[in-house]
Amino acid sequence: MRPLGRGATLGLRIVWFATLLFAVGAVISGTMFVLREHRQIAPVFAARGIDYDYSADGRILLMQRHGQDQKLTGELVGVDGRPVRSPRLLDDLTPLVQALPQRPVELSFRGEDGQVRSLVVPFKPVVRSPDAEQRFALRLLLGLTACTVLLVCSLLLGFRRPSDPVAMLFAFSFALIAASIDPPLLMWMGLGHWLAYDVVGAIWFTLLLIALTSFPDGVFFPRFFRFVLVTSLPLGIFLSLPQVDGNLQALVGIAALLGALLGQVRRYRRLSPGIERQQIKWACFGFAAGFVLLAAAFSLLPFVPAGGAADSPLLAMVVVSLFSLGMALLPLGLLVALLKFRLWEADQVIGRSAAYAAVTLIVGVVWAASADLAKLIIFSIMGEHHETGATTLGAIVAAGVFSPTQSAVLRWSQKHFRDAVERLRDLPADLDKWKLVEPPEVLGARVLERIDAAVHPSAARLELLTDQGAEPVAAIHEAAETSQALPLKDSVGQVGRLLLGKRSDGNRYNKAQLEGLRAILPALADALRTSHARFKRETGMQRLIEEMQTRIAELERRPGPAAG
Repeated sequence: MRPLGRGATLGLRIVWFATLLFAVGAVISGTMFVLREHRQIAPVFAARGIDYDYSADGRILLMQRHGQDQKLTGELVGVDGRPVRSPRLLDDLTPLVQALPQRPVELSFRGEDGQVRSLVVPFKPVVRSPDAEQRFALRLLLGLTACTVLLVCSLLLGFRRPSDPVAMLFAFSFALIAASIDPPLLMWMGLGHWLAYDVVGAIWFTLLLIALTSFPDGVFFPRFFRFVLVTSLPLGIFLSLPQVDGNLQALVGIAALLGALLGQVRRYRRLSPGIERQQIKWACFGFAAGFVLLAAAFSLLPFVPAGGAADSPLLAMVVVSLFSLGMALLPLGLLVALLKFRLWEADQVIGRSAAYAAVTLIVGVVWAASADLAKLIIFSIMGEHHETGATTLGAIVAAGVFSPTQSAVLRWSQKHFRDAVERLRDLPADLDKWKLVEPPEVLGARVLERIDAAVHPSAARLELLTDQGAEPVAAIHEAAETSQALPLKDSVGQVGRLLLGKRSDGNRYNKAQLEGLRAILPALADALRTSHARFKRETGMQRLIEEMQTRIAELERRPGPAAG
């Protein structure tokens, strides 16, 4: 796809900047709302032993707080036998609850089944524990981290790639996602702005789906993905309708995004190695990591009690943490891909991430299984009063599994995801063989092919210093500028030079790559000198042989002496 024209770029950038300001304002307002809710609103309900939640159609539902027996009750419709109109806004309901007399009162609720039930609630001021304050601070911090990452990604794409339509689609969608997750989400619900929230959600899903199906060059692949231009907006509206079942919406939305990712996998498999494949690899890695965390969060969500953090604070905190971290990871791979920052490090990053994820999963499963087994054994032998010993035994087993598991997984990742230095490490041994059988041109071509696979230069040239000056031996690509000029020196002196352009992704060579290149220079200089000297001798010998053959042929063509 062609870059946008100057006028279109300017207009789109203005709209994007307004969208970014809206998202920043939503995050700031949502943070202020959450802080006010935590300090001024939640204590009012906690003093009555009740909590609140929001239904899909915008109603505020109250619930009873009684430990593990807490259950959702319904809308408030009466106080001490007097009917009241259930407020739709949290700011209207809070004064109503706060104005209740400081004694036990009877509250009437209309449940989801339409039945009205009464409940006597006492009055008992609540003092929050330090643990509750820490959980709130951690949840807010994680939510703000996800929003900040999304906003920063949108900002970088908007300023660095304003003429790239695909990058700008992602810039819009990232900003709007930040305006619709925690903490802005709680603000939209608490203030009753459900329509604004639904509109924002429909827009970002539409833009994100179009961007994913046309990434990275704006061309839809497979070709039937072009229908996304027509179907994405109706699909986004469908996913935002409050009348539709939330589970169905989640399944349809996830299926659509996974379908777009599968299209990228098909595109990746048809491309030859190069920049575009690395872009797709980074993008899929970021989205896959984010989806895994989001899937884990949604998988744990049914196990969270109706009261959420009030009944199961640890589980609720895990769900929120996984969700926030998943939303933070989603845009990072795309940002790296679109900015072409360190594209060639994808294999190494993916390998290490997969290795540590595998270690964490294996150790976690072993710890959980060993802890349960240890409980059964210790409880049956020593009784149920030794739970600490069972937990300690499970931790010891997990710690014993950690080290060998880590070593095995890291060995596997290093074997399958080798970095640049490791790819160049075998080159000196190969040079010892090539210098005895290959001419300098073939040897140089093989060396540059290995260097290209390891550090991915935009251009490379190998030069040999002779009496006539620098003579090119081999080259790949061509570049106007040289980023690295590495002299080839052996024990005798300088043999030639290795000239490299910038990396093909536009970045500089990192320290490990430069060290790997410098490590092969002595062996390359020796191989080049040996190959050149051998080839020169062989060429001289061949020339001498040809001259002798020519002279012999001339002698044979001369007529013999005349007969007397």
